[in-house]
Amino acid sequence: MTLTVVPVTSPEDESTEGLVHDLRSTVLPRAATGAETHVGGATATSIDLADTLDARMGWFMLLVVGLALLVLLVEFRSLLVPLVAVGMNLLAVGAAYGPVVAVFQWGWWPAGLLGAEPGPVESFAPVMLFAVLFGLSTDYAVFLLSRVHEEYRRTGDARRAVVDAMGATSWVVLAAASVMVVVFASFVLNDQRVVNLFGFGLATAIALYALVAVMALVPALLVVLGRAAWWHPVGAHRDAAGPDL
Repeated sequence: MTLTVVPVTSPEDESTEGLVHDLRSTVLPRAATGAETHVGGATATSIDLADTLDARMGWFMLLVVGLALLVLLVEFRSLLVPLVAVGMNLLAVGAAYGPVVAVFQWGWWPAGLLGAEPGPVESFAPVMLFAVLFGLSTDYAVFLLSRVHEEYRRTGDARRAVVDAMGATSWVVLAAASVMVVVFASFVLNDQRVVNLFGFGLATAIALYALVAVMALVPALLVVLGRAAWWHPVGAHRDAAGPDL
């Protein structure tokens, strides 16, 4: 037997989600006579997906960040540089989440220009944005840090290594980021809300990450940290002997 229940609130309303959970936890178990009961439909499916993603989002982020730290630790033989790179990557993700919520959920400008009606952000959007942005930002960070590491091993001067690396790679990073910003920004010409959301979030995050993180924060942190940025307990005795020539 199938019973149709139509809530008076919209599918995205918190009261609708509460109704689905209440039916499953209270109403149906109390009314059941031994028969197996289910609550289905598009709304219940969306709620289940959101609950599942919410429960696993933390573990997913922890796994990705942990693997990135491990790979960067092996690559650069440093304790602080991987932390700087991962911290800037998380900044890129935050740079996407903030504007997306403000525009697509709260209806701030430029929601009207994008044709976005204010409403809840799709449950899978945070996971997808995190995966794409973390990968892209890691590419830019590794590109810059590899050149800094190369110059540092050659000269042993941490400050000069940052200056020389920025002079050699900054235009390449900006050019690559500009291409990605233009590509993602073109998504907002689509009339689908989800596509607009991803295009706007990705374009905004890549632009802020390239201009603020890669061009300013990462070099500044490396200069402030100096030689300590490249210290590693295993390679400490090698650094004491001077740079590799």
